[in-house]
Amino acid sequence: MIEDANPELKGFFPSMVNAIIPKDRSEYNKQEAKKSIVALCYIIAGLRNKFVNQFKTEVGLYLVASGATWEAIDTLSSIGYSACAKTVMDYQKKIQLNHITKIEDHFFEK
Repeated sequence: MIEDANPELKGFFPSMVNAIIPKDRSEYNKQEAKKSIVALCYIIAGLRNKFVNQFKTEVGLYLVASGATWEAIDTLSSIGYSACAKTVMDYQKKIQLNHITKIEDHFFEK
């Protein structure tokens, strides 16, 4: 699909796979590693694209849910893998407020 949009990228993903994934891995582990390469490509493409920013926010939310500290999240943010801790906290508050509003709307509609 990407190669159709930009023919210069033909063979890019297989090259990444061959460079990063050792040949002696099991087929299952190769498939799992390919998912990591896709995530890495999203991060590389991080040109303030809203989809990349959403991905980084989701990584931050996952880190919070996993028990990571704010310092750890900020460290991952500084290397481009996650949104910063403040962004994640603000997004959590937004989710919470939207949830409360949806619940209230649901019960007041009936």
